[in-house]
Order: sequence, then C-alpha cells, then structure tokens
Amino acid sequence: MPAILLNWETRPRDIGDEPADALLLDYLRARGLTGAKEGCGSGDCGACAVAAGEPDGSGGVRYRAVNSCVCFLRSMAGRQIVTVEGLSNEDGPHPVQRAMVENHASQCGYCTPGFVMALFSHFHGGGGFERDDIVAALAGNLCRCTGYRPIIAAGMSLKDAGTGAARRRAIRRAAARMRNMRGGAGGGDFFAPESADEAAAILARRPAARVLAGGTDLGLEASQELKPLSPIVDIGRAPDLARVEEDDNSWTLGAAVSFERCAEVLAGLPDFGELIARFGSPQIRARATVGGNIANASPVADGAP
Repeated sequence: MPAILLNWETRPRDIGDEPADALLLDYLRARGLTGAKEGCGSGDCGACAVAAGEPDGSGGVRYRAVNSCVCFLRSMAGRQIVTVEGLSNEDGPHPVQRAMVENHASQCGYCTPGFVMALFSHFHGGGGFERDDIVAALAGNLCRCTGYRPIIAAGMSLKDAGTGAARRRAIRRAAARMRNMRGGAGGGDFFAPESADEAAAILARRPAARVLAGGTDLGLEASQELKPLSPIVDIGRAPDLARVEEDDNSWTLGAAVSFERCAEVLAGLPDFGELIARFGSPQIRARATVGGNIANASPVADGAP
C-alpha cells in the first residue's frame, strides 16, 4: 500500500484511497496538524512549509523543506512528513524551537512554523550556519511583522546545537520504517511508473492524464484554480528520468532531475551557481524539475532562459 510516515508515528498511514489531486497541506490540516498555514497557495511565502524525509543511505534521514500547498499528497508516498507539531519530544523542544524563543524571533506567529521547518531541514541537512547560509536556507519564507534579523540570528545560533539522543534514535527508527514502506501509486487514478517506457505506456492508454514531476506549477491548478486533476502520472520515481551523467564534454540531465540536484552538479560552472540561486527558493528547487519547468511552457518559468 502507498503510505507516508507522519511525524514519528510507529505505523505508516495508508494514503492509497486519497484523491489523485489531494494536496499535502489539506491532508495535514484536516487531521489537526494546523501549524502549516496557507498563506499564498502558490509556493511563494513558505507559511505551509513542512519537511519531507527520505533515508540517506547511512541509517539516517535527509530532510528537505517543501511547500505543502502545491505538493500532491500521493507524490509523497514512501516518505516521512515532519510538521512543527512533531518537533518536541523527550529531549524537549527541538533546538530550532529553542533558538526561535531565545532570539525573540516570532511576533504574530502565522509564518513561524514555516521558518521553523525550513531551519529544521537545514539543521539536519548539514548546512553551514554563517549568515549567508541561513539567509539562503530561509529564502523561501516571508514574514511581514517581525523582521528577519532575529530569525536569522536564531538560525546562526544553531551552529553548536546538539540533536539529542532521543531525537537521533527517532530519526534512525524513521529511516528503518521508510526502508520497508512502499512508494508508488497503488492503483486508482494516480500512477507512479518506474521507467520512461512505463510512463509512455500509461499515457498511451490515458492520453488525457496530467504528467506530474515536481508539481510546483501543476499544483497551482489545484490550489489556485481548484481544477479537478485526474488521472495523474507521477514520473518522479522513474530512475531513468532522474539520471545525471557526465562525460568529458557534457552533462545529461533526465527530465525529472530537480533543480536542487542540478545545482549540486552544475554549480561550479561559470555564472551557473549564481543563476540557480535565484531560481525559486530552496522549497521550490527541492521539487521543481528541469524538464517540467521547460515543458509546461509557462511564460514566467525560470528554467527556459
């Protein structure tokens, strides 16, 4: 069954019966996890940010902040979703939460959970804690009342913070559970082919299906235009569409390669590192894909130029 691991629950949650176009934010809020807010509904403000985790191959979990307002729930199958409600445990508040309190980094609080989850993902991602590092990590989060100085200070103060033994154990347990979870579609009107050929075969049978890669544009049709989107073919799990190959003269990027991965590979090219840093935000780059950004033919897409 396609399932997600929600915070630190012991049993994954089956999502196979959820509609193909169900958004992650709506799913969370309907279950009482209302820390994530809808601010813009378009992936711009970060108030809806949560952390999506995948096993990192070494017994831990790699977390990425994502905009849940434009993220399709079924595309998260096989992953752990961490919300602000899941951060405190027997170790006490998470270091990010303590830092936000100690630096007086919240005012009205509407945007605060999104900032916390962006910093949580950065904290567990092994990022740096100099000012420029924190500014880059928070580039997808907007606040209109506090000002950013105390929030940045909170992020910088995490440099020497420890994770906590109980939290480290919880992360290892989450990694182990995810290794036994199933991604993919589970039938119905949401398909998750595991190769380009399988995707082509599905689309040949269902020519009206919408193709989903990262969803940072397609998600707007669900969140902004309230369009019913079904069926959906999620190509994000096809390894041959997510390949990155290098030879002496060129790189080959699969259509489903995210801009985050693209940045890791190509940031050393002259001017490219600066260019890709201006592409969306960390939450968008974690999901947006090279092929999808070009193929959707949006006049405001950053990928084409």
